[in-house]
Amino acid sequence: IEMRSPTVRDYVSADEDRWFENIMCRCISKVIFEDEVFDGNAISLEEKMEILDTMTQHQYNTCSKFITEQPYVYIDVKYRTQDGEIRETRFKGIKDFFN
Repeated sequence: IEMRSPTVRDYVSADEDRWFENIMCRCISKVIFEDEVFDGNAISLEEKMEILDTMTQHQYNTCSKFITEQPYVYIDVKYRTQDGEIRETRFKGIKDFFN
């Protein structure tokens, strides 16, 4: 399997059900099986989900790692609560910014 980096559109259009797997499926650009190469755009999202479901643990982990190790944007935010306590949180990646 060859994968491409996820886009903002991939993140915001992914279904909430199995969100992470949905992102992985959207990023499959090619499926290579024995001597055949299939263009990822010609494979439906449902078929890609079936491919993910039949992967070995090692294959799945490799694809998962590709997604989780993508560069990301983050910001550390300090804020004061109503009772005066100062807290800090980090917004990291596209999903945090849109939630």
